[in-house]
Amino acid sequence: MKLQDPSFTTDYIKVYTESGYSVVVGEAEVVKQKITILEKSVPVRKELPIVEKQLKLVEEEFIRMRAHCPEVKMLISNTMIILEGLDKDVQSGATKLDELIKKSNHRPGKDMQSGTTQHELMKKVKEKRVKLPPDLLNFIKSSAVIHKYRLQQSLRNPVSLVVGSDLVLSSLSSDALDEALAIVLRDMSVEIVILQNATAEPPGLDEVKEILIKAKNEENRQEFRVDVSFIPGVSKPAITKVRIVGYSENVNKLKEVLKDYQMNHFETAVMIDISSELVDCFHKLFDLTAMKKTKVTMKTSNVPHPSVFISGPYCLVQEVRADLNAKLAGVTSDTLVLDGVNVLVVPMLNKGLASTKIGKCLMKKGGSTIRRNFALMAATCTLAPGDILQLDGSPSLGCSKIYFIECLPWDGVKGQSVQALGNGLKRCLDLCVQQCWCSVAFPVIGPGIVLKYPLREAIRILTDTIHQFGLSASSGSLSKIHIVIRPDYPDSEECYSDVHRRISLITSKGGQVIVTSLTSDLDEFTMTVGGIVKLQLVFGDITNETTDAVVNTTLFSDCQTDSLCKDILTKAGPHVEAILKSAKVNRGDVFQTQPGSFPCKAILHVCGDKDVGLIEHLVCRIIQHCESSGYKSVAIPAICAGAGGLDPDVVALAILRGIKTATSSTPLHFLTNIRLVLIKINVFMAFKHQTTLMFSHAVVKSVSVAELLCKAQKNATKSINADINTLCTRGHQSVFLFVGLCEKKVKDAKTKLKDLYLAQCLTKTFMKDQLEGLTQDDLKSLKQLVEAEGLYVQRDEFGPGRLTVSGPNHGVSQVVQMICTITPLKRNLRLKEEEDLYNRVTWCILGHCNNWERLPKTANYSLENNDRAGGILDAQGISWSVDLQRMEAKREGTGEMAKLKRLQNPPGERISCHTRWSFLYT
Repeated sequence: MKLQDPSFTTDYIKVYTESGYSVVVGEAEVVKQKITILEKSVPVRKELPIVEKQLKLVEEEFIRMRAHCPEVKMLISNTMIILEGLDKDVQSGATKLDELIKKSNHRPGKDMQSGTTQHELMKKVKEKRVKLPPDLLNFIKSSAVIHKYRLQQSLRNPVSLVVGSDLVLSSLSSDALDEALAIVLRDMSVEIVILQNATAEPPGLDEVKEILIKAKNEENRQEFRVDVSFIPGVSKPAITKVRIVGYSENVNKLKEVLKDYQMNHFETAVMIDISSELVDCFHKLFDLTAMKKTKVTMKTSNVPHPSVFISGPYCLVQEVRADLNAKLAGVTSDTLVLDGVNVLVVPMLNKGLASTKIGKCLMKKGGSTIRRNFALMAATCTLAPGDILQLDGSPSLGCSKIYFIECLPWDGVKGQSVQALGNGLKRCLDLCVQQCWCSVAFPVIGPGIVLKYPLREAIRILTDTIHQFGLSASSGSLSKIHIVIRPDYPDSEECYSDVHRRISLITSKGGQVIVTSLTSDLDEFTMTVGGIVKLQLVFGDITNETTDAVVNTTLFSDCQTDSLCKDILTKAGPHVEAILKSAKVNRGDVFQTQPGSFPCKAILHVCGDKDVGLIEHLVCRIIQHCESSGYKSVAIPAICAGAGGLDPDVVALAILRGIKTATSSTPLHFLTNIRLVLIKINVFMAFKHQTTLMFSHAVVKSVSVAELLCKAQKNATKSINADINTLCTRGHQSVFLFVGLCEKKVKDAKTKLKDLYLAQCLTKTFMKDQLEGLTQDDLKSLKQLVEAEGLYVQRDEFGPGRLTVSGPNHGVSQVVQMICTITPLKRNLRLKEEEDLYNRVTWCILGHCNNWERLPKTANYSLENNDRAGGILDAQGISWSVDLQRMEAKREGTGEMAKLKRLQNPPGERISCHTRWSFLYT
């Protein structure tokens, strides 16, 4: 083509065509020059091999170089760079491309080795693999991120990005890799936002989706920059995760949209734990704290534990929660117990207030006042083991006096520690009598890590001391002895059983009454619900029950983990256990088996699954099952309160709600007795508390074991003492809760109320002779007065025949006036009747040496009126029990028998004294 160019032909050079070739003719030198020029103008082709990854690292610069070298045609084909053009231009382009590669591979501080070939340079590419969340990798694949971010333009060296299972970055420079990764992590992100409660499920979730999708579409209007997905949860309560992925700028915008919805539009609720004492008075406390009122709603509840629920717009709820927590941190509270115990007994070691666990509890409850007073008293006295340090009580402790016994650690049954503790306990009782206290509370002193007494020895020392005190007949005004057992101690059940057993054994001895009544917080608790159903709370072992049906709580597959299930099946036998293990029971069903060796008609097996709602449902099903099966009684344990690990108060509420629902929704014709059998002290106390709250209007009857044992003896007498019992009322402690923002003001308020109470109340004890002669009409009038004035009347447990009346001054004064008015009149009338009868009728008893002896006027009157219940006293003051049918008397203590006779004087004559009554005839 060049040879045919007219400019190539001159006067000295001609070009001819022959056999397909071009022939140049002319002077030799000129022809050579033209051929040289011609050779340089002929296009050449040069191919440079390069892999795709390496190509991407130099691609941008290559494109710019091609723009600046239009005389060279540059092509990229698979793994090859092709240069076409004049030889000079092609060589120049190849040189520039080689320099470009060398420049890309250059790192500061290290020059390229001389002689490195272009192929070797291509092998020096570096990689960095980065683990990114799959959602972010998918977004990078599906969007234009790789094409949009031409990182080579902003970095010192080119970097290639490839997305697979990881993000792979390639470059000839390590620094460029680090810089590129930082940019990716800065500009791209994925966020997870958790939705809970109402926003985690429709319709709240539908509203959240609508808001976020609308915001996403707005951000993606120009290009795909952000994506949103929703991941539903499988747990309860409902949880839904919102996943936002894309450019960090846009991800943050969508997060702000969601946050704004939650803060200002979404209704949420939070729970704040509070003390159980504040549940009922929370709203008064809220007013006291002067917190500003907002649109949030606050409700208190005891389920699943004492707390306040705050609901409303999210931002307001968070604000109120923070404010309330700050206010609650400054709240102080205390209780005042009126009509509580007079004296507390506390052990100590080496005059240390906090030397025992009981002392530490006392110090915490009494505060600085107790610590200060104790320190002053301890500094001024010297105590030997068994001595008592006396301290005034305080309103916060609900007592008037505290006796601290100086103890010794356990040193054996015959050691000094036993003697010291016994002496200290006896001294406490004597002080109560001397100081005219009515009640005293003893802990079981000794067991624990400090004194290390064996439990049974500690109980024996305490009960023996009480026994000896009862025999001494010197109780004075002391009428109540409390033995306190903490329900949360590991051996509390064993301790209670042993104490109760030993006290029951010493109620009387040799005809002498030592303990007239024995009551306990764990006495059987009975009330009527649903019209005819008797609900009983029983502290005991369910394996001792004889009801028609017995409920067993079990996991079905595992019958050994739960001790209750294990005990029931052990008593029922292996056949029942085998049936239970092979049973397929649906959740919430009641599975019935034969009782086996268990003394009942059927065993009902249930699984509470640690679910309060399910437990309530199961109790309803149990009652319905018993009714449909014709069972009259059922025993139910505290389902899931043992091995299940649920809080006893929560279980009690669930079971009681089930009972209330089942007994009130459908009339029951067969089931008349529901026994809640509870083997743990803390569980029994929780059920007792919740029962009194839920069935507050029901008539409650508490029956102690001692009452059941002594029932026959009580029914055997018809003395005035039995009639006096009708005046007795149940004692109730009044507990006041003081809540305030200042500890001093709380204490001052307690002190003022205590002083006011003491100023308005009065206690009066009436002796036996003051009550003798009261008729049934008198007792009825007294009872009406006691009920009208709200007085507390109790028998003096260590002084038979005596009554103690407590209450407002006016009411007690009226009782005093009534008794003081009635009894003198009755006494004078009785004396006149005795005198008149003594002149007409004489009863005599055969004494020593077969001499008949005339009985005193009182005994004479009692025998004539057939009043034998309290026995008679002869002229020597000896007590006799009387059998009038056989006309015999039996001497108390010795059992000696003596004959009786009755003499009646003819009308108008007086009986004269005779020395030989045997000659007289009736």
